[in-house]
Amino acid sequence: MPRRALADHRPFLLLSIAAAAAYYFLAGDPVAGLPLAIVKGSAVGALAAYALRRAGHRGGRALSAYLALCAVADAVGEFSYLYAGTTIGLACLVMIVFLLRNRRPGLQGSQMAAAAAVVVLVPTIVALLTTPVPNWQWATAYALLLAGMAGAAWISRFPRYRVGIGALLFAVSNVLLVAQAAGRLPPGSSEWFSWPVGYIGQLLLAIGIVQTLRRSV
Repeated sequence: MPRRALADHRPFLLLSIAAAAAYYFLAGDPVAGLPLAIVKGSAVGALAAYALRRAGHRGGRALSAYLALCAVADAVGEFSYLYAGTTIGLACLVMIVFLLRNRRPGLQGSQMAAAAAVVVLVPTIVALLTTPVPNWQWATAYALLLAGMAGAAWISRFPRYRVGIGALLFAVSNVLLVAQAAGRLPPGSSEWFSWPVGYIGQLLLAIGIVQTLRRSV
């Protein structure tokens, strides 16, 4: 049975990792266009398929919806940061609701304090990085959604060192992109770090939630 399960989900994870690696090495090609956007979207899109197949009937549909929205945002981000950011914001809302419905029982004060610190610090850092750039308020609101998801992940019943850390890594990757857009980092400098950091975060988050959902039923 374990071998059968591994065979069932391995293709999605391998496709996801292969697409993520391909995008990393192909990014920046001026003639790539739509094919590169499809490759980029396929990385997290394959994780959405993995989540739906492995845990869709166990409560994983929200996770799959979140990952699917992030995949769309990744692809659209090759053409429009505005639409990509809006889609990720919506994805964060979906995930926040899901995580809060799966809060960890018997939360300790230190755990709540850590989550609150993330929710406060991430948008504060983004506000400091982007002020007085035009639309800095929207960047800060975007960061608040990312931080809210990371904070909710930290107090959820899912493993912190996969799901919690994964959500934090995803938030960090987006903060790097915002910092570059605001001119705080040299053009192109964040791309070498933001994509692998963000993708690894999504991979950890997806695997951690799926494994927990499958064990809990």
